[in-house]
Amino acid sequence: MLYQTLHGIPLVFSFEWPVHPSHSGSDWFVLHGNAVVDDGSALHAEVAINLSRAIVNVLPSLEPKDVKPIAINAVRKVADTRDLEFIKSGKRQPVNASSRIYSLVRNQWTFNDVTDADLRDFIERKVYWDCVHGGGAKSWIADPVEALYVNSQPERLMQAARALATDGIITIDAELAQPTQQLESRAAEFQQRTQAALAALEAKHAYERA
Repeated sequence: MLYQTLHGIPLVFSFEWPVHPSHSGSDWFVLHGNAVVDDGSALHAEVAINLSRAIVNVLPSLEPKDVKPIAINAVRKVADTRDLEFIKSGKRQPVNASSRIYSLVRNQWTFNDVTDADLRDFIERKVYWDCVHGGGAKSWIADPVEALYVNSQPERLMQAARALATDGIITIDAELAQPTQQLESRAAEFQQRTQAALAALEAKHAYERA
């Protein structure tokens, strides 16, 4: 399944299960994976997702069903902050899943706070990448992984999707959406946004290497 970042980078994830204790003897648990930019560029990021003891303690288990949503969103979070580099080589990069993404005070995940306008924009791009570029039949709006990523409940995503349907941008069948011609006609806009996000990310890392 394809998941995009808030800045519009479409990613396809794979992981090397199981989660294992850090070989360095530290208190971290580690999951290796790969995030591929789904635009035909061959850009990707091989990652080592480091789960802190605090994160492990709040997860129901270290099974894929419980860890995968956190892993996907932790990678997207560091892509959002431009702390992850998408390259064509195999350099593995650390992604720390720690109190940075979970509030021990509030006992909740804290990936991204978004406005209603941000969420509308996010869903437009989600449906485009899932259905138009990715060739999928429909886009699952109420995906709990997406809701977790934008610090929301699935119903908030559905409310935004229903507003888009009212405006004729998508159609909705239960929790699944399809693009209308109005959305499909904006393909160049969505692709340009992805390229701009990748260029901004690369510029940051080029500056740091200089």
